[in-house]
Amino acid sequence: EPGWLLVRLPSGESGYVQAGDVRLSEAAAPAPRLTGPELVAQARRFLGLPYLWGGMTPWGVDCSGFVAAVYRSGGRILPRDADLQFEDPQARAVEPAALEPGDLVFFGHPSVSHVGLYAGEGRFVHATTHERPVVQESRLDEPHWRELYRGARRPR
Repeated sequence: EPGWLLVRLPSGESGYVQAGDVRLSEAAAPAPRLTGPELVAQARRFLGLPYLWGGMTPWGVDCSGFVAAVYRSGGRILPRDADLQFEDPQARAVEPAALEPGDLVFFGHPSVSHVGLYAGEGRFVHATTHERPVVQESRLDEPHWRELYRGARRPR
Protein backbone atom coordinates (compact mmCIF):
# COMPACT_ATOMS: atom_id res chain seq x y z
CA GLU A 1 0.00 0.00 0.00
CA PRO A 2 1.15 3.58 -0.48
CA GLY A 3 3.34 4.84 2.36
CA TRP A 4 4.45 1.35 3.45
CA LEU A 5 7.56 -0.66 2.61
CA LEU A 6 7.91 -4.44 2.59
CA VAL A 7 10.94 -5.52 4.64
CA ARG A 8 12.56 -8.81 5.52
CA LEU A 9 12.94 -9.36 9.27
CA PRO A 10 15.98 -11.04 10.87
CA SER A 11 13.82 -14.15 11.36
CA GLY A 12 13.35 -14.35 7.57
CA GLU A 13 9.69 -13.39 7.78
CA SER A 14 8.29 -10.38 5.93
CA GLY A 15 6.84 -7.29 7.55
CA TYR A 16 5.89 -3.70 6.75
CA VAL A 17 7.22 -0.36 8.00
CA GLN A 18 6.02 3.13 7.27
CA ALA A 19 8.13 4.67 4.54
CA GLY A 20 8.72 7.81 6.63
CA ASP A 21 10.34 5.76 9.39
CA VAL A 22 13.26 4.50 7.31
CA ARG A 23 15.97 5.80 5.05
CA LEU A 24 16.78 3.63 2.05
CA SER A 25 20.42 3.08 1.19
CA GLU A 26 22.47 0.62 -0.80
CA ALA A 27 23.40 -2.44 1.23
CA ALA A 28 27.09 -1.98 0.37
CA ALA A 29 27.08 1.73 1.19
CA PRO A 30 29.15 2.69 4.25
CA ALA A 31 27.21 3.68 7.34
CA PRO A 32 26.81 7.44 7.70
CA ARG A 33 29.34 9.05 10.05
CA LEU A 34 27.61 11.47 12.37
CA THR A 35 29.32 14.70 13.38
CA GLY A 36 29.98 15.55 17.04
CA PRO A 37 26.78 17.64 17.40
CA GLU A 38 24.79 14.88 15.67
CA LEU A 39 26.22 12.32 18.12
CA VAL A 40 25.13 14.56 21.01
CA ALA A 41 21.62 14.86 19.55
CA GLN A 42 21.50 11.07 19.23
CA ALA A 43 22.72 10.65 22.83
CA ARG A 44 20.05 13.00 24.15
CA ARG A 45 17.37 10.77 22.64
CA PHE A 46 18.29 8.28 25.40
CA LEU A 47 17.75 10.69 28.32
CA GLY A 48 15.79 8.93 31.06
CA LEU A 49 16.60 5.40 29.83
CA PRO A 50 17.31 3.20 32.89
CA TYR A 51 20.85 2.35 33.89
CA LEU A 52 21.53 -1.38 33.57
CA TRP A 53 25.00 -2.74 34.27
CA GLY A 54 26.23 -4.46 31.10
CA GLY A 55 23.21 -3.15 29.18
CA MET A 56 23.15 -2.15 25.54
CA THR A 57 19.44 -2.48 24.84
CA PRO A 58 16.25 -0.37 24.94
CA TRP A 59 15.64 -1.80 28.45
CA GLY A 60 18.79 -0.23 29.83
CA VAL A 61 22.41 0.71 29.25
CA ASP A 62 25.57 1.15 31.25
CA CYS A 63 27.97 4.01 30.61
CA SER A 64 30.27 2.35 28.09
CA GLY A 65 27.44 0.46 26.39
CA PHE A 66 25.59 3.74 25.98
CA VAL A 67 28.60 5.52 24.45
CA ALA A 68 29.39 2.54 22.21
CA ALA A 69 25.77 2.39 20.99
CA VAL A 70 25.65 6.12 20.21
CA TYR A 71 28.92 5.92 18.28
CA ARG A 72 27.81 2.73 16.48
CA SER A 73 24.67 4.55 15.31
CA GLY A 74 27.04 7.19 13.94
CA GLY A 75 29.03 4.71 11.88
CA ARG A 76 31.95 4.12 14.25
CA ILE A 77 32.83 1.10 16.36
CA LEU A 78 34.32 1.66 19.83
CA PRO A 79 35.66 -0.86 22.34
CA ARG A 80 32.92 -2.03 24.73
CA ASP A 81 34.30 -1.00 28.13
CA ALA A 82 35.19 2.45 29.52
CA ASP A 83 38.80 1.57 30.34
CA LEU A 84 39.33 0.14 26.85
CA GLN A 85 37.71 3.20 25.27
CA PHE A 86 40.11 5.39 27.28
CA GLU A 87 43.13 3.33 26.19
CA ASP A 88 42.01 2.95 22.56
CA PRO A 89 45.03 3.74 20.35
CA GLN A 90 42.62 4.99 17.66
CA ALA A 91 41.42 7.79 19.97
CA ARG A 92 43.34 11.03 20.47
CA ALA A 93 43.80 12.62 23.91
CA VAL A 94 42.03 15.98 24.25
CA GLU A 95 42.80 18.73 26.76
CA PRO A 96 39.80 20.14 28.67
CA ALA A 97 40.05 23.53 26.91
CA ALA A 98 39.87 21.80 23.51
CA LEU A 99 36.80 19.62 24.19
CA GLU A 100 34.28 19.45 21.34
CA PRO A 101 30.79 17.93 21.23
CA GLY A 102 31.08 14.19 20.70
CA ASP A 103 34.37 13.77 22.58
CA LEU A 104 34.46 11.11 25.28
CA VAL A 105 35.06 12.17 28.88
CA PHE A 106 36.35 9.66 31.42
CA PHE A 107 36.10 9.34 35.19
CA GLY A 108 37.20 7.01 37.98
CA HIS A 109 39.46 6.52 40.96
CA PRO A 110 42.05 5.11 40.88
CA SER A 111 41.40 3.80 37.34
CA VAL A 112 38.90 4.71 34.62
CA SER A 113 35.50 3.22 35.38
CA HIS A 114 33.03 5.67 33.79
CA VAL A 115 32.57 7.42 30.44
CA GLY A 116 30.24 10.02 29.00
CA LEU A 117 29.76 11.97 25.79
CA TYR A 118 30.75 15.64 25.91
CA ALA A 119 27.79 17.79 24.85
CA GLY A 120 29.40 21.24 24.87
CA GLU A 121 29.28 24.16 27.31
CA GLY A 122 30.74 22.03 30.11
CA ARG A 123 28.01 19.38 29.93
CA PHE A 124 28.09 15.65 29.18
CA VAL A 125 25.51 12.91 28.61
CA HIS A 126 26.04 9.58 30.36
CA ALA A 127 24.43 6.51 31.88
CA THR A 128 25.10 6.56 35.61
CA THR A 129 23.81 5.44 38.98
CA HIS A 130 24.92 8.73 40.59
CA GLU A 131 21.87 10.49 42.12
CA ARG A 132 19.42 8.63 39.85
CA PRO A 133 20.08 5.49 37.75
CA VAL A 134 19.29 6.75 34.23
CA VAL A 135 20.89 8.32 31.20
CA GLN A 136 21.22 11.95 32.20
CA GLU A 137 23.07 15.16 31.43
CA SER A 138 25.54 16.48 34.00
CA ARG A 139 28.11 19.25 34.34
CA LEU A 140 31.84 18.57 34.34
CA ASP A 141 32.29 21.17 37.07
CA GLU A 142 29.99 19.40 39.55
CA PRO A 143 32.18 18.43 42.54
CA HIS A 144 31.48 14.70 42.14
CA TRP A 145 32.56 14.60 38.49
CA ARG A 146 35.39 17.15 38.83
CA GLU A 147 36.99 14.97 41.53
CA LEU A 148 36.76 11.81 39.40
CA TYR A 149 37.74 13.33 36.02
CA ARG A 150 40.54 11.38 34.31
CA GLY A 151 40.71 12.86 30.80
CA ALA A 152 39.09 12.99 27.40
CA ARG A 153 39.52 11.25 24.05
CA ARG A 154 38.36 11.97 20.51
CA PRO A 155 37.63 8.73 18.63
CA ARG A 156 38.52 8.65 14.95
